[in-house]
Amino acid sequence: MDEVFGNHENNDTCEQSELFIPSAWIIFTQFGLAAESAIVNTIVILIFLRPKNRTPSTILLSALAASDCLTAIPAQMPYFVAYIFHYDDLEVDEYGYFGGWVWPELYSSCIVYLPLSNISVGFHTISVFLTVMLNIQKVVALQFPLWTMLNVGNKSTVSVICLIFIIVVSIIAWVTVTDNGLLFKREDDACCYGELLDHNYTK
Repeated sequence: MDEVFGNHENNDTCEQSELFIPSAWIIFTQFGLAAESAIVNTIVILIFLRPKNRTPSTILLSALAASDCLTAIPAQMPYFVAYIFHYDDLEVDEYGYFGGWVWPELYSSCIVYLPLSNISVGFHTISVFLTVMLNIQKVVALQFPLWTMLNVGNKSTVSVICLIFIIVVSIIAWVTVTDNGLLFKREDDACCYGELLDHNYTK
């Protein structure tokens, strides 16, 4: 029986956590697009947040740009790091149409990349909410221009953005803690994941 560490000391099975790594050209294309997105969005933020350009719409667009940056970069990091630093550990994926590898993750890696993946999902969710909020703001401004001028300002926009951020980050933090609780380490540092119930307690 393999010795395991963490919250699953009595498990005698290890469901190996694996990550599909696409072909090199896909990895570098994705990472290049993510870097380009980060650069462009940073420029957009710097322009929109200049004092003379600050409006509820530009504040929302700036928050959306920042959220897009924080979606793209963490999402690509596991693939880039795996290809650059763990190439010798990759196993060829024989069933992929465009090639690629399967990476049997180590425990020391998966407990880092799982939160990164969840962070990316969280900021993507924030981007969705901000996009919806931006459209609602435009519709309200067109239908009720006077009310919008009196009641929708920069401070209220920032407050709503912060509220969205707090809610989504809280949910993602809870999901990450829960997911990490299902991971455990075998003696060879393999990253394993278990079910909510131990096999010994299932019929």
